[in-house]
Amino acid sequence: MAAVRKIKPVGGIESVAVVPAGTAVGGSPSEIAAHAAELPLVEDASFYEERTEWFDGIPRTEHRLSVTLPRDEAQRIFTARAVEWWATAGTAAIVRTASGERLTVGWSERFGGEQPLRLVSLVSTTARSPCEVPTATALFRSFDTSGAISNYQ
Repeated sequence: MAAVRKIKPVGGIESVAVVPAGTAVGGSPSEIAAHAAELPLVEDASFYEERTEWFDGIPRTEHRLSVTLPRDEAQRIFTARAVEWWATAGTAAIVRTASGERLTVGWSERFGGEQPLRLVSLVSTTARSPCEVPTATALFRSFDTSGAISNYQ
């Protein structure tokens, strides 16, 4: 009998915790999880995506983590210092998918912490209507040779 494999809904994530700017972590997924701080996500507005391309027999996996937060929370978290740190030094994250899978992103078995997630953009916007909450969306990206480390919980 074949094992039942859990498949996450496309891009769907429930929570994201990132290693704070200025924190040197990267020894293992458990070390990352111990230091990561949860972000206050806007419901159903964030995603995680992996895209793997093969060139001449060599895999290249792009990890894209887009997190959308209420703008006032984002201004507190994404200070000038944090933006600079995450853009240059990078970070790692623990992502919990809607199916309950827990992924370590920005760290790999092969490279350890050498290919961290880097902040590539931060977009802040006012709401389009009085019913909407102003938001900020941060896009983190890294490149590696394999998918994220998965730990079902």
